[in-house]
Amino acid sequence: MNINGKNILIYTKDKNMNNYLSRFFLGKNALPLIADDVNLFSDILLNEKIDIIIIDIQCSRENEKNSGFQLIKLRNDSYIFIPVIAIIDEFNSEQITRLFGSGVSAFFVRPFDIDGMETEICKIRSLRADYEKKMTLAANSELSYNIQIQSNLDLIGSVCHNSIEILGALRPDLKQHFNAIILTINEALQNAIVHGNKNNPEKKINFQFFLDKEKLAFVITDEGDGFEPETVPDPTDPEFLLKESGRGIFLMKTHMDEVNFYLSGKRIEIIKRF
Repeated sequence: MNINGKNILIYTKDKNMNNYLSRFFLGKNALPLIADDVNLFSDILLNEKIDIIIIDIQCSRENEKNSGFQLIKLRNDSYIFIPVIAIIDEFNSEQITRLFGSGVSAFFVRPFDIDGMETEICKIRSLRADYEKKMTLAANSELSYNIQIQSNLDLIGSVCHNSIEILGALRPDLKQHFNAIILTINEALQNAIVHGNKNNPEKKINFQFFLDKEKLAFVITDEGDGFEPETVPDPTDPEFLLKESGRGIFLMKTHMDEVNFYLSGKRIEIIKRF
């Protein structure tokens, strides 16, 4: 990583350290961004394109809430993978182990050689992805996910949550479809458990999730006796407005682009195209 043109976020309450690092990085044509409290650190981290973080762990003695370790954790929790260099007062094996366990890339003990820090920074490659590149990569990714669950309605929420977590990580640009997808998975799994497997805990539900750049597909298979989808009444027909049967299938067809049945109704394939 060449320092020239990089944004470097520095967390320290030491004004001398602040001035020392700022002058050095400005002299290297880098932009130092200084934070002396956790709120400012968080604001800069989440709103600026940061290439590297330098944290003065001396701050951890004042307040654990605002400690260097807490800020490193904030970096990790925000899913922003930016290299971190820690500055510490003395070599302590327990502290060093904790630093590396927190995701620190390198550390320096006071007093340290600033040229050595520059050399270390140049060795580090930032893992923060440019948003446009991330979206391009995600849009061209393919994923296949398969699980088997018991016929237990209490498990439906977890399946929905896991599916949206995966989809959100790969395709956050599809967020406007998430609610419809959750409703559809919920209806399909409930039908499979209640109407397919008759709530029999000995029978399983197989759930498959496919994602590529053009579509999202769910395939749900139960171990029941099947049914004839054509015989399910249309819930919009005035004669069946007060009946509950058929509403789940109607809802799925409303939200998704394709709803197909196989194996005499024991398998349902649901497709959403993008």
